[in-house]
Amino acid sequence: MRWSGLVTLLTCCLVAAGCATTITGSAVPAPAGTSTNSATPACAGGSMIQPKNAPYCFELPAGFIDITDNVTLQYQSANPGRYVSAIDIARLDTITVSIYPLRADSDPLPVDFLATQIQHALPNPATTGITAGQPDTTTTLDGARTVRISVNKPGSYSSTVYFAFRGYTELELDCQWAQHQTDVDRGCAAVRDTLHFVDQHH
Repeated sequence: MRWSGLVTLLTCCLVAAGCATTITGSAVPAPAGTSTNSATPACAGGSMIQPKNAPYCFELPAGFIDITDNVTLQYQSANPGRYVSAIDIARLDTITVSIYPLRADSDPLPVDFLATQIQHALPNPATTGITAGQPDTTTTLDGARTVRISVNKPGSYSSTVYFAFRGYTELELDCQWAQHQTDVDRGCAAVRDTLHFVDQHH
């Protein structure tokens, strides 16, 4: 079956969903116009967030700080995300974006199939304490089909995680809060509104 390669990759590397984000050190907002990666649609205005050679970019929301260089993602798999960026407004109140290359073209696959595979790959509540809600497939990111899942680790944090699919590229947006849900919701909406990403393989 042509889906087997994608299923294998999803099973291996999407377990980062709902991962805790821990920050060390300090950082300052990224200056505007610092990236000219021709593989990524141009982002204009404000402070741009785009890791080197990343196939995505977005505008830094007001009140958030770029802490990309000081972030550690817990519950990563053997195939961790690439081009990880992170912004925050407080410790554990963070927004992260990362890329997962896929072994097969996701475009022909039904979005419900993708949602099912993501569910299978989520962290085990028995070992991580993380629980996940039912996937929602009614949203998009930058026009790409997207699966949205709410996750929660009682007493620690909650997240809304978006998995966007475009060709051989999957982008994960994780909006996590511990104490400042309103601010994170606002920042997450701003990231979704300004996010641009491309299939880096085509």
